[in-house]
Amino acid sequence: MPRRPQARPLHLHEEILLLALHDEKGTFHSSMYPYALAGAVITELLLEGRLQVVHGRGKRRYLEVANPTPTGDPVLDHALSRVEGSGRREQISRWVSRLATERRPSLAHRVAEDLVEAGVLDRQEGRILGIFRRVRFPAVSQDGRGQDPEEALVARLEAALQGDEEPEPRTAVVLALAHSAGILRHNVDRSLLKARKKRLDELARMDGVTGATRDAIQEAQAAVMAATVAASG
Repeated sequence: MPRRPQARPLHLHEEILLLALHDEKGTFHSSMYPYALAGAVITELLLEGRLQVVHGRGKRRYLEVANPTPTGDPVLDHALSRVEGSGRREQISRWVSRLATERRPSLAHRVAEDLVEAGVLDRQEGRILGIFRRVRFPAVSQDGRGQDPEEALVARLEAALQGDEEPEPRTAVVLALAHSAGILRHNVDRSLLKARKKRLDELARMDGVTGATRDAIQEAQAAVMAATVAASG
C-alpha cells in the first residue's frame, strides 16, 4: 500500500520523537524521552489555545481546559480529553508524568503510528528470542523526494545553537526538551554542543519565552529530572 506523503508541519511531540529514535534501529536513545514527549504535547495544546496555565499558591501552576474543541490530531485530542475529564485541577508536572507513563498504547507508540501514517517512519514487527513481540520504527528513506524531516529539524536546531539571536519559540521548545531528556547529544554534533554550551544552557532555560509556554517547559524539565533521579536511585 503506498504511503501518504508527509505534507504538514510536524507537531512538537513528533519532532521530539524523531530526535529520540535511532534512525536505522528504530529504537530509543534515552529512557527519559516520554517526559519530553509529554511536555511537548502539553506545550502544543497551550500554543493552540486548548489549554491554559493557572497560577496557584506559591509556585504551583495548574492546567485547565481553555477550549475543548478537538484539534483533529489524535494524540493532542487524547491529552485534551484527559485534562477535561479529570474532574479536578492538577499541576502541570502531574500531567507531564501521567501522559509520559501511559501504557497500552504508550504516548510514544501513538506518536510513532501517526508518523508512520505520514510516511516519515516505517513500522516493523518482530520477536525477541522468538517470544517477546517488538515493534520498531526506523526512519523512511526519502529517496530524492525532498529533505528528510529529521535532517531539516536538526539543521534548524544547529542553526539556533550557532547563532546569537533568539530562535523562534517552537525551536527553543524542542531544544530545551531534547536537552533535558538527554536526546539532543545523539542528534547534534557533540563538538558544537561543547563549543556552544553556554548558548545551549541559555536556550534550555527558555529565557526568550514567557508565559504559559515557559511554565510548561520548566515543569516538563523538572519531571525529567525527577524521573532521572528516581531511575538512578
